[in-house]
Parts: sequence; structure tokens; C-alpha cells
Amino acid sequence: MLGTLPAAAGTKDQLDAAKAELARVQADLAQATARWQAAELALDNTRSEIDLTRDRIGGLQTRLAGISARINRRTVLAFTNGPASTFDLLLSSGSFTEFTDRLEFLGSMAQDDADLVIEKRVAQEQLRRERDDLLTLEERQAGVADDLAGLG
Repeated sequence: MLGTLPAAAGTKDQLDAAKAELARVQADLAQATARWQAAELALDNTRSEIDLTRDRIGGLQTRLAGISARINRRTVLAFTNGPASTFDLLLSSGSFTEFTDRLEFLGSMAQDDADLVIEKRVAQEQLRRERDDLLTLEERQAGVADDLAGLG
């Protein structure tokens, strides 16, 4: 009976050590799983942001194309009519009131043209910023993908 007691004590110590090792491994696994899930969530969020940014870029490109088309139409109209038609329009007025109305109309058209140019510049700047954001997001996506590969 004396010989079995030390053997049982050794087995109990080994069992306790194995349980402690199992608990440590399970804790490591839980941490690794949490890191993996966090990285996958970050990757999904980044992909969603990329999709939204690409949608905004597409909308801005469409908007810029429309603005450019309007500017081109106005340019063609101004070129084909020339400055003489503007003077003719003003000089052919039947009264001073008609003259001032036409002058105001021409001023309004000039302001509209200037507004279109400003609108185009603003849209171009927004597009530039969205493209910069897209590059940043793509870099973040690559980093998160690398993190996931390192966890695997």
C-alpha cells in the first residue's frame, strides 16, 4: 500500500498539470478566436466602406459628366451666337425697361455659367477626396487581410 501512494500522488500531480495546461490552451484559443472575429469584422466593415466610397465616386463622376455637358452646351451656344448677338439683343430693345430686362437676363446667364464652373470645381475636389479615401480604405483592407493571414 505504501508503494501505491506515491504513484497515485504523481498521477494526481500530472492530472492537475494537464488540466492547467488544458485551461491555458483553451484561454489562448479563446483569445485567438476573439482576435480572428475582430479582424473579420474589421474586414467586413472596411469592405462596406469601400463599396460606399465607390458608389459615391460613381455618383460624382456622373454629376461631373452632367456639369461638363451643360458647360459644353453653353460654350457652343456662346460661340455660335458670338458677342454680336448679345449686342443685337440689347440694342434691339424697344424700351429702356426691355433693355434693362434683357441686360439682367444676360447677367443671370453669366452668373449661371460661373456657378456651373464653381460647381464643377467643387465636384472635382469631392471626387479627389473620395479617391484618396478609397486608397486609404484599400490599404486598411490589405492590412486587415494580412492580420487574418497571420492569425491563420
